[in-house]
Amino acid sequence: MSKKDIYWGFILILIALYIVVSSVGLLPKLPVVKIVFTILFAAWAIKGLCTLSSFEFFVPIGILGCMYQKALGIESLVPWPWWLAMILLVIGFDMVLKNVKKNRKYKKFHDSVNGGYTQQSYAKYSGKVDNSADGAYVSVKNMFSETSKYVNSTNFSSADIDNKFGQTNVYFNNAIMPAGANGSINVENSFGETNIYIPGTWRAEIIRNATFGEVNVHGQGNNDMDAHFIVIKADCTFGEINIYFE
Repeated sequence: MSKKDIYWGFILILIALYIVVSSVGLLPKLPVVKIVFTILFAAWAIKGLCTLSSFEFFVPIGILGCMYQKALGIESLVPWPWWLAMILLVIGFDMVLKNVKKNRKYKKFHDSVNGGYTQQSYAKYSGKVDNSADGAYVSVKNMFSETSKYVNSTNFSSADIDNKFGQTNVYFNNAIMPAGANGSINVENSFGETNIYIPGTWRAEIIRNATFGEVNVHGQGNNDMDAHFIVIKADCTFGEINIYFE
């Protein structure tokens, strides 16, 4: 059992205990649903603080602020000034902490061989990992978590990647398109980070659409007109999409 499962297991136990204790009158009567959500969002914020994830910290803080706006005296800020401040804090702290998080991950994912690390060892510690066999169509959906998907297909045609409030890494290094075939990848990212790794032997057209977010391209594809051709449509809202050619 992972530390993540243990953490959330204790949170669920705490919620269950509160429901029982408050029901028998040992605690002041408060809206049970509100208390349950308070515990869940507070736990989410603590997790974000421990992992240096500005998104996972400030989003639940923002939600808690809306829930308790009267008690906090911030009615005049909710919703738009309050959420604008949360978004700016997420972006600002993410920029400040980016190098710190990269250094932490680098140290954590070190291999014993020559002090280096591989994509497999990196993904092992980056949440859920899917390395199963795939067909022509690949679908990757992620919400409120971190996942890595290795595309293993001998007849790859198209992929849909949908990431919301989390981080998704998709590796197409083992994806093979049939002779003379082309492909397409649709990426939708909202309030999170999506990283896709494309073989440098593929020729690519990238269609970008970013709203309060970024679509970054690292490296470039093949210029050979006879190479396999891929169309990547990247839609990003409040987050970041990174496309790597390897």
